[in-house]
Amino acid sequence: MRQIPDAVKAKARLAHEAIHNPSATYAEIDNQNYPITKHRNGCRMVKFGTYVVMEQNKLKNTEYGRRARAGEHLSWVIPSDPNVSWYLIEG
Repeated sequence: MRQIPDAVKAKARLAHEAIHNPSATYAEIDNQNYPITKHRNGCRMVKFGTYVVMEQNKLKNTEYGRRARAGEHLSWVIPSDPNVSWYLIEG
């Protein structure tokens, strides 16, 4: 599996910060505003390029779900290419 490029990780961090700011309605990435929307599971997310950045689902019965319920800010960078690994942003 290929990894997400560092340049995309830096942009995804901006989306992550916006997603976890309850008053934010968009993420500014490369001087463009990308709206924060909600996935059908209720999680806040931002789509940019061929990536989606989505907050961790707190209802999941996983280690990550437990951590999110405990207050940690976790987001997943999800590429549209199935040959690229997902990337976890913490903090």
